Amino acid sequence: MTVRDFWSEKGELHFEDDNYLNLKLSDRDFKKRIEMWEEDYHQQYAKKVQQYRNYYDSIKNNLSENIRQLYEKSLHDAQLLHVDTPQDDSCKMIFDCKHAMHHAGVIKVTFTGVRELDFQLPEGIEHNSWVHEEIYVQGNVFELHAVLDCVAIVNSKPEVKTFRIKVVAQDVKIEQV
Repeated sequence: MTVRDFWSEKGELHFEDDNYLNLKLSDRDFKKRIEMWEEDYHQQYAKKVQQYRNYYDSIKNNLSENIRQLYEKSLHDAQLLHVDTPQDDSCKMIFDCKHAMHHAGVIKVTFTGVRELDFQLPEGIEHNSWVHEEIYVQGNVFELHAVLDCVAIVNSKPEVKTFRIKVVAQDVKIEQV
């Protein structure tokens, strides 16, 4: 849904919040400013995506096939079910991929040579969905930065929260469970 979706046929802008507050604004200049902001946001986002894609293309040949697969066969829309924190130098993540773009069923992602693992799931998570990932090279290891959208129950109401994962490891293995 975009900002434009809130405009009525009469040119009134409607915002509704959880308290059912309904604001009607008919200021055409305000509408134009919002549309300009929205267009600017989309342009900046597209530019950032292209910058990262250029970076990835520059490092791709230095990555193992497994690391490339982690990025190129994105876990987008997969649900993180379980994380085994490292007991040695590995970390296992289990994903339900029934809604994922490139995987099916349940998969296990095992990071090996883990040097850093940074994540904290918010309390009261009902559902999460893998949204985006980026891979960076740092010497002889790679960094995975990922974002998940989580639905948490806050004050008896569902609320979307963003959850970030950072893994610094030497390699990764993806397998069907």
